[in-house]
Amino acid sequence: MVVAEASSKIASFVFVVIVARELGTRGYGYIAFALAFFPLLLMFGRAGLDATTVRDIARDRSRMSVVFASGLRIRTGLAVVALLAGCLLAPLFVPSGRILAAVIVTGAALFLDEISTFLGTIFKAYERMWWHALVTLVNRIVSTALAFIVLSATDDLVLVAVAYALGSLGALVFGWIVLLRKFPPIDLRAADRRIATGLLAQGAPLGFAALLSMAAFRVDMVLLQALRGPVAVGLYGVAYRFLESLLFVAWNLANVALPRLARSDSKATWSRTFEATLSLIFLFYLPIAVGSMFLSRWVVVAVFSDRFAGAAAAVPWLTWSALLYGIAHLSRMSTVARGSSRGIVYVALGALSINVVGNLIFIPTHGFIAAAVVTFVTECFEAVALGGMFVRRYGWPRPSGVVLVAPVAAAGMTIALAATGDHEAIGFGVGVVTYLVLAVVAARLLAAEEFRQLTSLLRKRGAVEAGTQIP
Repeated sequence: MVVAEASSKIASFVFVVIVARELGTRGYGYIAFALAFFPLLLMFGRAGLDATTVRDIARDRSRMSVVFASGLRIRTGLAVVALLAGCLLAPLFVPSGRILAAVIVTGAALFLDEISTFLGTIFKAYERMWWHALVTLVNRIVSTALAFIVLSATDDLVLVAVAYALGSLGALVFGWIVLLRKFPPIDLRAADRRIATGLLAQGAPLGFAALLSMAAFRVDMVLLQALRGPVAVGLYGVAYRFLESLLFVAWNLANVALPRLARSDSKATWSRTFEATLSLIFLFYLPIAVGSMFLSRWVVVAVFSDRFAGAAAAVPWLTWSALLYGIAHLSRMSTVARGSSRGIVYVALGALSINVVGNLIFIPTHGFIAAAVVTFVTECFEAVALGGMFVRRYGWPRPSGVVLVAPVAAAGMTIALAATGDHEAIGFGVGVVTYLVLAVVAARLLAAEEFRQLTSLLRKRGAVEAGTQIP
């Protein structure tokens, strides 16, 4: 699942690079707006239905048809309403004609993605995550390949949106074929209104929290389009890729830690798990955040062309936001794992309020840079609030040197990059080598036991049977 998700993120990044380089700041700005605007509305259609559907099917697979059909009916109905609302509201933000058509086609593609995502409830319930991952991967690869073919011949915005939509349609068809051939038969006529209502009622709190979280990450694009136009959205969309493409790492690390945190019966055990996960988050995100302060312009120009050079100023704010998101999400999942979710919705509501108010105040005068700074401030708030909530309830985790490994290596990397003075390829090489060497040295000195366990695990990994099932 992680490998496929990482591959799909790479494919998505390549899609953005291709589209941005060929369409420029204005053309890509409209696509970036659509990719932020419609998900805000489509989140209303999720309403936590995915989680409750997975739970009910996993508990009793004999009820798969009635549960899935009931959930699909209400999920599709809500998504259709959200899509229609988006089509009606879109003319308030973008000009009519082919630009509006491209935005609406992109919205239709995202609608298809929502249905594909719901098919994944069966894959998850049967613990066949490979198929769920493969559907996502097919979507991204087909969309990217078709966009490349289209842009090789024309820079028509509508045709680019159609290419994206065909990738979404292909993934949906592929998902249905997998369901028909690899899983028990599904009777879509088995939908039951009472079961659908129950799924919706139980999933609503989760859906509301997810909606608030999604809004905090998407509303800045919508406000940028309304207040500053597509060029600002295009520049911010490029910078934002350096945040969005990294979030899945923190999400997966926290979810891997979740079951162990949930079943830990002593502070020493859960503290060690929390600390180890936090250290991995630091290890991944810190060098990226530090490197962005020195190398962002070189990377943006090299990847997206010099038309997007202005976006580099926002990249450091967003890469540091990714680190803060990792801390916040780990704290959020740890709080849930330890048996409490009270307060999480209030933190999400506070974060959204900070984001919206900050963007409304500062975007008119400072543009997309303000949006990046407000995102950073929002993630600071979430990290402090959720981390503080966890500490207040369960105390401070056990202090250990393992958490210091990444900060020590990142500090050395900062000194090396500053001393080198090269903010291009040479500086990149120096930064990577310095960080890796210092991380190994710091691990051996500050976390000798964890380092020994890790190296031992890596030596033995070949003996693990990939197909082994846990009963």
